[in-house]
Amino acid sequence: MSQPFFMKYTFKLIITLCLFVAAPLYVNGQDLHRSGSTYSSFGLGMPNDYRAPHAAGMNVMGTAVFDDRISSTANPALLGTNRFTNINGGFNITGYSATDEAGTTNSTHVQANQLQISLPLYRDRLGLSASVLPETNYNFRIHEDGTLEPEQTHAGERLAYESEITGTGGINRLEVGAGYRIGRLWYIGVAPSFYFGTLERQNDFNIDSEDFEPINFTRKTSYTGFGGRIGLLHMIPGIANPNDVLAIGATASMPVTLDAERRVETQRNGEVSTIRDSEYYGSRTIEYPFDLTFGINYNLNNLRISSDVLYQNWASYEPFDINDNVNYIDRFRVGLGAEFSGYNPNTAPSFFEDLIYRAGISYDTGNMEVNNETVNTWKASLGIGIPTQQRTSSFNINFDYGMRGTQAGGLIEEEIFEVRLSFNLSELMFFRPRFR
Repeated sequence: MSQPFFMKYTFKLIITLCLFVAAPLYVNGQDLHRSGSTYSSFGLGMPNDYRAPHAAGMNVMGTAVFDDRISSTANPALLGTNRFTNINGGFNITGYSATDEAGTTNSTHVQANQLQISLPLYRDRLGLSASVLPETNYNFRIHEDGTLEPEQTHAGERLAYESEITGTGGINRLEVGAGYRIGRLWYIGVAPSFYFGTLERQNDFNIDSEDFEPINFTRKTSYTGFGGRIGLLHMIPGIANPNDVLAIGATASMPVTLDAERRVETQRNGEVSTIRDSEYYGSRTIEYPFDLTFGINYNLNNLRISSDVLYQNWASYEPFDINDNVNYIDRFRVGLGAEFSGYNPNTAPSFFEDLIYRAGISYDTGNMEVNNETVNTWKASLGIGIPTQQRTSSFNINFDYGMRGTQAGGLIEEEIFEVRLSFNLSELMFFRPRFR
């Protein structure tokens, strides 16, 4: 297959799939709002589990998913397997259909995923990486229309009001990692990190009367702290076939003490003024919970089967704001997926044989109970990898469908439609491994 033929049909497919997915996100017109999950309004926001562009289509984090052409932030030990200099990143387009007893609201949210650069100092032995990624997402919109009775306003009549609370921001992680191969089949990795981010919560309240001025204030809470992870990976070749490899991986992250500062601002006549500064709230620390992951990955020729489990100790988390209706609980997430490619280096493959196909499912218990109801999530994923002719780089398109929450206890049930677009660029000419 010639390179022009490959590129011609590749980009036609990419454009077609993007249009196919984007259309449903905008079909509801004026009912569509730019926001994320309503449940991200609690605590530090919704945890983000995206760690590897090739693992996302299998709905796993990728703790044991090894590929010497692709880097990931799932396990720092994987950096020791790299043979190529690599840059990877991408973004998500997520549509939400949120339903409660009052009706259904549709929204969409676009967010960048991780950006990672990795460099093998010694191929298949020692690798380094630098990355930045969102650890939590704090993006929501809560809108309410209602009526105030005369005794509430002292205006002598009923007045309509409009209230809106919006949130933006989240916690991010800047990380430097290193992975090293010990012997032939063991890998170890370490990754110190810096956590940072600002959560902004804006409140707007308007009464439909010229006698009342609009009320608005924005609460900004900034967090910073240092953390770190360690990772292990073990390869076991030839279990059932001379060409197969079983990989077992695990990671552990330390709890992070976040220094928190908060201030409240308001805007009037175009001027911003501070209502309460950081001294009002005093010095505060919030502990971001530690987590453990364990994964297995089985490769046989062009087939890959992978699964991993995540545990996060959210039961020990104490938020900046205490909400009696919210109880934080330990979180478990389990994913299972597979990957297949019909590529054969000894024959001239067709376009569809050249593609990489992925599918998977996951279940997440969530990290909170609201009104005594657990907010859990399940998702199913389908993915396609479109490799270059040399098969060292690729473009990935993944589709997710899932459900989160429940309408019981006065809560919200969310239907989730998501497309993940990511790229993986390997062996860039301006980065050459120093040792081979």
